[in-house]
Amino acid sequence: MKSRPIVFAVMAVLSVLVLFAGCASQSSQTAPMAPEQDQPQSEEAARPAAPSLVIDQASLTRDTQAYLDNLEVVRIFYEDVYFDYDSAELKPPAVAELKHKADWLQRHPEVKVIIEGHCDERGSNEHNLALGEKRAGAIKSFLIGQGIDSARLSTISYGEERPVDEGHTEEAWAKNRRGHLALPSR
Repeated sequence: MKSRPIVFAVMAVLSVLVLFAGCASQSSQTAPMAPEQDQPQSEEAARPAAPSLVIDQASLTRDTQAYLDNLEVVRIFYEDVYFDYDSAELKPPAVAELKHKADWLQRHPEVKVIIEGHCDERGSNEHNLALGEKRAGAIKSFLIGQGIDSARLSTISYGEERPVDEGHTEEAWAKNRRGHLALPSR
């Protein structure tokens, strides 16, 4: 999917802007200067005092949390789960990633997702569409088992039609054997 890197980049830029917008609104104060004296001062003592930065801890914490929340959203919808060749079985790394996604979905009950099943280019179109549906179904079943309401989850199979890597190598095929969570378009 060519638009995923663009979406990731836009989300990352927005996250950074949120963080810096909060920091830019903080006021700073300069430390009072010592009164001038008639005595000679060392070179180090003659330098003006560095300004001290006053930071509103509550605002910093809020901005930092917003930044971290944005990063988590990016991860939830950017990180895929991967499958072995011609399989819809969830491997341990996929289970770990899906547990993280389920935790996030439990904290955000207003969010509905589309679970996409994808395959590599090997096999017939019909076989890959069916396999993609099995992969999406395996993810949906796992999320339901983690307490996510099935009404919030829909599935679709793209078979081999939307590769993330268009190469014809085992490495490319492994990237394309995946399940992906997406937000429904409004």
